[in-house]
Amino acid sequence: MNINRKEIIINSAITLFAQSGFASVSTSAVAKHAGVAEGLIFHYFNTKEDILLCILEQVSEKYLDGFKARKADCSTGIEVVRAFIEYNADFHQEYSDALLILFRDLPSSFLQEGNPHYEALRRGLNEIIGLLEEGVGQGKKDGTIRDVSEHETALLIWGMVHGSTRLELLEPIDVPDLTDLSVDFCIKAIEKK
Repeated sequence: MNINRKEIIINSAITLFAQSGFASVSTSAVAKHAGVAEGLIFHYFNTKEDILLCILEQVSEKYLDGFKARKADCSTGIEVVRAFIEYNADFHQEYSDALLILFRDLPSSFLQEGNPHYEALRRGLNEIIGLLEEGVGQGKKDGTIRDVSEHETALLIWGMVHGSTRLELLEPIDVPDLTDLSVDFCIKAIEKK
């Protein structure tokens, strides 16, 4: 696999930010870890925050693309819900360092209306919720999901899996794998009997 220098810088930043926290890592440390001159970082990124933004964009894109692919393999709405929860767990395992950085270190200013990154974050989240809504709607049509609000159900499912991921990554307690329990809980809550 041919990896370019920008990707090497991003991968080094993910490793270091996950280990020590975004605020504690200098661009010179990232450059040293990546085996590049510090000036090369500024060829690709204007600021260290731009590296964080790039990580956010890459993770969001991979997440959406992966869920869309899983969703395409589902023949019923209840399968979409199951696939989403299982996909979230798989994604969490594969991208745990990047997710830790985003949950722990993403500046709150990114989440404030008026910030240029706010709309991109909002669009991405709305797309995820929209895909879940489609799955719930599909399930209502195909008879696998009872009559529930598509939007509110999608928000509840997203909130549960997002919260579980945050709990596993950030809390100083031992959290078991909650995937199977989450699937069972959601299926029992919305399945048409």
